Amino acid sequence: MPFKDGDDQPLDAAGIAARAAMVEQAGLDGVWIQDSMIPGVMRPEPLLWLLPAAAATNSIEIGTSIFIVPLRHPVDLAQRFLTLRALTNDRFTAGVGAGSSKPSHDTMGVDFHDRFRLLHEEMDTIRRLCDGETVGAANLDPWPSVKGGPRFVIGAWHSEASLRRAVTEYDGWMCSAGRTNLETMAEAIKRYRALGGKRAMVSTCPVDLSAPTQRMGDDDPFNLMCDPAEAARRLERLAALGFDDVLLVKRDHTGRTKMFETDLDPGEIALIRALLPPDETRPWHEERAARTPAPSTPAPGARGGRQDVFDRRVTSVTLDGDGKVTAIGGEFGVRSRASTIIDIQNGAHTYHLEAGGRRVDVIVTQDDGRRQLSAPDGQDGADALPGLPATEGAAL
Repeated sequence: MPFKDGDDQPLDAAGIAARAAMVEQAGLDGVWIQDSMIPGVMRPEPLLWLLPAAAATNSIEIGTSIFIVPLRHPVDLAQRFLTLRALTNDRFTAGVGAGSSKPSHDTMGVDFHDRFRLLHEEMDTIRRLCDGETVGAANLDPWPSVKGGPRFVIGAWHSEASLRRAVTEYDGWMCSAGRTNLETMAEAIKRYRALGGKRAMVSTCPVDLSAPTQRMGDDDPFNLMCDPAEAARRLERLAALGFDDVLLVKRDHTGRTKMFETDLDPGEIALIRALLPPDETRPWHEERAARTPAPSTPAPGARGGRQDVFDRRVTSVTLDGDGKVTAIGGEFGVRSRASTIIDIQNGAHTYHLEAGGRRVDVIVTQDDGRRQLSAPDGQDGADALPGLPATEGAAL
């Protein structure tokens, strides 16, 4: 859903409703909105923004992509989630996550390094309250029609721990096209499906079918900034990998309007709908799997000490036959080259090694158009991480 109209004015309730109705009438499956609190960038409160969209539609899904849980109080969130489930007649899906922007967390006085721990603890509190349990002094006593809360889809990095949680504790998994690439997405969904994962979604995928078509490599961010024929091919490739849904963000390739502020066009919506044949299946209609109970959490509002390791020390590397780094390892486990590149570029983690008794940061470089991992003073080429045990093998 856009935030502004074609005259660069914020949408009012009627404007939001009109665009949501346009999406439903075109035969698309849902309307979604992003959450952000980056200083100096106006973003609407997602759940309030979705209310007019819900009121103007009858059958499509209404969702957040993603709602940053650690920035709010879990009891307040549980109440709001239950309320929106009632108002949408169970069409609401809460895409939730830890957030990937440190300034958003700084705005709310939340330690960025604590975000994953807080997400898991607070989502456990939210689910238990939605189930009618008492947590600390809180008990929301949900009505039978909303008990259990909405569907919860986790927007998370592609680590093994995140994917396992997506399978055992959530109704689906969501990765970001804007913050990853096709290579990483293909690797992650293969592991997600192997773990037993069901619904798989790609969020924040830029679309502008009037943009000049340029080559998109497996190492590039996934997008639909191209002509309709190429966009259809790219979507078919995502479907072949096993993804169920793609959440699109209208972009203006000329740069006249900002991301999330480019208004919808009925003609382009019709073109988007025609990219793939209609699919009458609705993943959100499927019966929900029982969630694996998580360990008990502290009372709502209790926030303990830091557990997530933001700065990671690399102690080993895996190389291919050409001497290129395909994976790195340390106490944090093993991360593929593509996953580590995404971590570094998005600020999710820093990586370093110790060489010659000093710290050397791992950085991202370009080599013939392909992103690589290297140390600034590597001795063995553009993809060198010096002084580490190395083994040959394929990327994980």
